[in-house]
Amino acid sequence: MERLDLRGGAEAAWSLVAAANLYIQRTAPWSLAKEGRDPELDAALAALARTLWRLAVLATPFVPGKAQLIWAALGCGGSAAAAPWAALAAPPTGGQSVTPPGVLFPKPVPA
Repeated sequence: MERLDLRGGAEAAWSLVAAANLYIQRTAPWSLAKEGRDPELDAALAALARTLWRLAVLATPFVPGKAQLIWAALGCGGSAAAAPWAALAAPPTGGQSVTPPGVLFPKPVPA
């Protein structure tokens, strides 16, 4: 993004989305919850929260409103656009209450 490579920036963000989807499939947080494997569930959810934090920051140049909805749902104050790029390496986690953001990108209804 600092090189103004918008395509490369979008591809990097999309790669993170794909990796997160694969991580969800592999860790199956719903199974961890059913099985009472709380430490593993906590670790998986924390990893996903950090990923969403990163995605909110990375998506801000492309979909600022949606990125801010993710940011707010994570319990982060202020603006995702103001988050320092350097924090992408180790997003701050812990202490926030998360809320469901609702459907961010609804499927179009066929005419």
